[in-house]
Amino acid sequence: MITPPAAPLRVALTNGSFEQPAVTDYEILPDASQTQAAKWVPGWLTTASDHKIELWHSGYTGVPAADGAQFAELNAFEVSTLYQDLPTTPGTKLYWRLYHRGRQVVVGVEGASGLRSVRGQPRSFSRRSRRSPWRPPPTSRSPRSNRPPT
Repeated sequence: MITPPAAPLRVALTNGSFEQPAVTDYEILPDASQTQAAKWVPGWLTTASDHKIELWHSGYTGVPAADGAQFAELNAFEVSTLYQDLPTTPGTKLYWRLYHRGRQVVVGVEGASGLRSVRGQPRSFSRRSRRSPWRPPPTSRSPRSNRPPT
């Protein structure tokens, strides 16, 4: 008897467009590790020492959201990363997209062009920008194994 291959695992972000919780203008809220708070950002974690994520509603200070009605402001009070840990299968091709918008002269995105693994380091890119429009850099990568080579 031949066992059919398992269906591929669907990998999806929680709250991918930062729609929860809803904010009016902007709000600085705890990340998903701070579930004891009355209101927090589901799905998202940050490396910021205060565990805070800044959410903006579309149109706040004239900035529209690229997708949905809200977006997150990176580096609210310190250089930090927003992330989610997701289950992946080594060797499986992943397709993902993010939108990034510069607010200052030089902008950079850590990890935007690579996936972090135990052995891997995030890659980065920078481009010059002056209040640039949202830009989607489409990307696909195969996750690396977290196991050491044998």
